[in-house]
Amino acid sequence: MLVLVAAGLLVAPTTPSAKARVVRCTGHTYSLIDPSAFPGVGKLRAIGVPRKTDGYAPRCLVAEAVAAKVQAKWRRGVKQPTTVRVGGARWDGGRWRVTATIHQHSGRTPYAAVTARKVGASKQRVTFRALS
Repeated sequence: MLVLVAAGLLVAPTTPSAKARVVRCTGHTYSLIDPSAFPGVGKLRAIGVPRKTDGYAPRCLVAEAVAAKVQAKWRRGVKQPTTVRVGGARWDGGRWRVTATIHQHSGRTPYAAVTARKVGASKQRVTFRALS
């Protein structure tokens, strides 16, 4: 009996808000990301982004906007975009600081793991893979 109680204490509680913290986005919902452009965007995630940014924009809209801005800067020849500013007609997503790490695995196509953190709210992140 004591073992069951101890095992129950070790299990971390799961709440709906903890599960909603990481949101997977398709990248095709709002048509902001160019599917034929280089680099392609894959595994798009919104982490810690509020349900409605600026009272209007859903998490995946913010994630797509950040990824689209990074993609557009790369297309214009910026080797490593450091910041992007996102927003729309009814919302302001603010500035995001961008970092990218190149991953090369033997036998696989290399990709860049991109992380964008909101300036002033570092727990809000957008992550994606930039694919060639």
